[in-house]
Amino acid sequence: MPFDEHGVYTPDESWFHGTYNFGHGNTGEINTKLPYVSVNYDEVDYFVQGEEASIVIHEIHLLWLRDQRRTTKTAFLKWISLYL
Repeated sequence: MPFDEHGVYTPDESWFHGTYNFGHGNTGEINTKLPYVSVNYDEVDYFVQGEEASIVIHEIHLLWLRDQRRTTKTAFLKWISLYL
């Protein structure tokens, strides 16, 4: 389990695995096992897999770690707003 140096549990990137419904027909999916990231948001269709997807998943995880008041969904949305 991912504990920091103070013994505090910090969820790892596997917590982002799943499908996301952002409303108004906007969707996303993160698969941390294969890995791949898929986004259908407004007019944007985006898909990456392999090493590129691992980088995206890591970036989303970092956004979540910086502000743990965010949910996994809002961290994903923040990444979309910053990069797509």
